[in-house]
Amino acid sequence: MLPSKGQYYFNERNTVHSFTSLFTSVVQLNGKYYCTGIGVDSIKLDTAYYGVKFVVFDNVGNKIKDTVFLMPYKNIYTWGNNLQVTKDGNLLLAAYDIDKDINNRALIIKFDTAGHALWYKEYDQPFCNSVKWYQTYDLKATGTGEWIMLLDNGCNPPALRNSFVLTKLDSNFNLMWVKSINPYGPSDDPYHILIDNDGNYILAGCWTDAVYNIQSSYLYRGELIKTDTAGNIVWVWRSDSTREMFTIQDVIRTKDSGYVYCGTIGYQDVSSGFSELYWKGWIEKLDKNRNVLWNDSISYLYSNIDFEQKVLKELPDGDIVMAGTMIGGFDTALTAVPGLENYATLIKYSPNGIRKWRRHYQIPIDSFQYRVYDMKQTADKGYVLVGDANNLTPNRISPVDRSWIIKVDSNGCNSPTDPQCQPVSTTNWQLPNVYVNVYPNPAHDIVNIRTTELQNAQVIITDMAGRICMQQAFSNNTYMQSIRITSLPSGMYFYKIMQAGLAIAIGKLVKQ
Repeated sequence: MLPSKGQYYFNERNTVHSFTSLFTSVVQLNGKYYCTGIGVDSIKLDTAYYGVKFVVFDNVGNKIKDTVFLMPYKNIYTWGNNLQVTKDGNLLLAAYDIDKDINNRALIIKFDTAGHALWYKEYDQPFCNSVKWYQTYDLKATGTGEWIMLLDNGCNPPALRNSFVLTKLDSNFNLMWVKSINPYGPSDDPYHILIDNDGNYILAGCWTDAVYNIQSSYLYRGELIKTDTAGNIVWVWRSDSTREMFTIQDVIRTKDSGYVYCGTIGYQDVSSGFSELYWKGWIEKLDKNRNVLWNDSISYLYSNIDFEQKVLKELPDGDIVMAGTMIGGFDTALTAVPGLENYATLIKYSPNGIRKWRRHYQIPIDSFQYRVYDMKQTADKGYVLVGDANNLTPNRISPVDRSWIIKVDSNGCNSPTDPQCQPVSTTNWQLPNVYVNVYPNPAHDIVNIRTTELQNAQVIITDMAGRICMQQAFSNNTYMQSIRITSLPSGMYFYKIMQAGLAIAIGKLVKQ
């Protein structure tokens, strides 16, 4: 699938003045991209305070505003991707702050488009008498002039450890009520609110049976909780009990009245006496009665929560686009190869779960790992993703986290010459230091693939529409792989050679 004509592309890293920063939210307004996240303006990280990074880019990626909002003697954290445009054309962000006594408070800030804080409000409603521990994840307009905010509330034992905290605010952001929602216990972790078609609320997150100071043999379940507008539970849905680890990072309602959610799936290894979690990305479709219709797992299990798939979007034709973070290259022991740790991914699915394409962005070769926290569809039908580039260089003196924004087109291509999108070019594409020779080409019965020695590799053959026609795993420790293509109709195809989820060679194949 070729890059789209007439669409803008840009890819910006190290674009902000702060010593260290990352983006967690983005919105497009009047042809500009408004990004918020976390920033530190001092190299003395042990004495510096974290604030809200506020940066504006024009539609081709030029930075036109860069500022930080700080509060005296407090750290501000904006991990939720909830930045939104208000009816008066300003911007609203939900976050939380921590004072010098380690007390957390929910925080809402209203910015103008120049990054000036017009006002902010703090909320403190602890459910226990120990350390006050609030973290804010999401904020949504209810459609009736009010607001609903999702937090978690953590308390020291023996009280409740974590629970969904639902907070209702009036049109002036004054507190109306607060409810702790913990239907099964002992702990629930929230991530996202969905305003349902009937005006009620669906809360997405995970449930765990972990208790304080217990480090092994516990379970995670993805969890959806529907409440009415007063915060009373209507129903609770939890993910497959045969799988050990689940988190739900985002959920949407689809045009057929079903649900799609994304997050992570995995298992735990307790052989050492301490629980080591292994994750991979996950997406699942439910019908309107919450029965599973289809699902897909992404990449290999690995002990890193950065396999999180974070954001979902349904397109007008019913296709689903999902953005998140994945692990890059692996050696034979599935240990991350230095310089290939994390990269952003964007995947498009048909309404029935067929993967149409998958794109990787900023696959690092420079000791940086890349993570994505938010994705939005843009006015030109492309996509903008934001996150950070984390410096992995030993003994580094440069910033640790650097904000990152990338704009791609409607086919997920990050430039007019993106090799992921041009498998029909006359010159095949492959990574440096990788030898690949596919012959004969054109072919009738057998195609041979000669390569450098590969581990955990496979070849995928797709038609011109990107549909997978064949895929075959490579035998490890060999230089030659043969594929029988007799069953394929004559025509043009694309081949992609993958190693541990990373495309290392792409080209065209003609079947006679």
